[in-house]
Amino acid sequence: MTMPRVDPDLLPPFALPARFFLTAPLFGMLCAGWLLVSGPGIWVSRWHPALLGATHLLVLGFLLMVMVGALAQVVPVIAMRSLPAARTLLPWVHILLCLGTLLLAASLGLPRPLWLPWALASLLPALSVFAGMLLWALLGKSSGEIAASLTRLSGLALVVTILLGAWLALGTRWPGRFAIGRWLTDVHASWGLLGAAGLLVIAVGSQVIPMFHVTPAFPKAGLRAMAAWLLAGLLLALLGVSRTGGNHGLWAVTPWVSLAGVVLFAVLVQLLLAKRKRKVPDATVNAWRLAAGGLLLGAVILPLSVFTPQWGWPAGSTLAAQFLLLGSLWTIVVGMLLKIVPFLAWLHLQSLAGFQPSALARVPHMQALLAGSWARAQVALHAVAMVTLVICPLWSDLHVFACLLLLGDMALLGGLLGLAVFRAGKARSDVAHALAEARGQASGVFGRTM
Repeated sequence: MTMPRVDPDLLPPFALPARFFLTAPLFGMLCAGWLLVSGPGIWVSRWHPALLGATHLLVLGFLLMVMVGALAQVVPVIAMRSLPAARTLLPWVHILLCLGTLLLAASLGLPRPLWLPWALASLLPALSVFAGMLLWALLGKSSGEIAASLTRLSGLALVVTILLGAWLALGTRWPGRFAIGRWLTDVHASWGLLGAAGLLVIAVGSQVIPMFHVTPAFPKAGLRAMAAWLLAGLLLALLGVSRTGGNHGLWAVTPWVSLAGVVLFAVLVQLLLAKRKRKVPDATVNAWRLAAGGLLLGAVILPLSVFTPQWGWPAGSTLAAQFLLLGSLWTIVVGMLLKIVPFLAWLHLQSLAGFQPSALARVPHMQALLAGSWARAQVALHAVAMVTLVICPLWSDLHVFACLLLLGDMALLGGLLGLAVFRAGKARSDVAHALAEARGQASGVFGRTM
């Protein structure tokens, strides 16, 4: 595995992204509990208030939480610039994101959205500040031009998502003042999932898949095509609804346009993983393959549910969203967490040890921080939980079993990540002790020579 050349001075301390990574499984557990107590009726419609609340617990509390932590480490590497005031701002971003997510989920899930203004007061500053930090760092030169461009586009898509979400929240709280509709919710979800999250997954995947799994590099033309298809569909959706409130003919073709980029990414991931040189069993490889399969299934089901309402399949759009959100994005993030957390811990320990042999000897291998067998068990449990959740709109009898599986899935993930961070903290103490001993020995030798 070829490690990237990283300037340690550009990276924030490991404790900053770690707090985002460790918080995400807690929101996953909260989402599972929310679904469980809401009952099987939650799957009747994707507009069910409790399902909207659970969706935002997942999207903001898990997916976005991990995205923020990952970007705090990835952007300085590809942009060759550190995030401005990261030590001061990131803890506040974390606190406000947690608070705003809880308030927003409660507001959407309850009959009256009383806490929406407070949710906006927490989320808008947190996300705006973080988006500004990203865009400032990405304005300069970069070490990976395509990855940096994709990350910039992801940041811009996040800004659009924030603005659309704020408008929807204001319209929900004060219906007479802000015009909203389900079409605007669809555009908001598209910009968030396909734009902000999708482009970021492509950017990060194009870097970590070849690095960690020794595959051929993603073709640059393929990466440009994915971004072009995704952005074309999203811009068409925005143009269509801005003209006629979601009834414009452009709205009908946007699923096909954006999903062309999704299909291309899923196919390329499968092809590159089939050519990997490192053939050892790997949990993250399994997660990428499962996620690519979920993307392909969702890409097939979503247009069918849009263009064939005469099938009498009211759960079609919900099922497609399940495949795209749960079967693909959630699975990708779980797989990357199992790889990125021990890697970042190892990278920071290596940086701390420097070139001191006794300190380097105290740095544990990534497998010692998070065992591969446990990671594979985690992905297997996650796959079963996702399959049962995806089936719930069609077979509600699985509801309780699926929610309990999801609860166990997130609890195991949180336990594994917490154990990895704990072991890294212990190793950090050992490395610091070894460095202190080495400095003491060097001082003694220097004193005797004087």
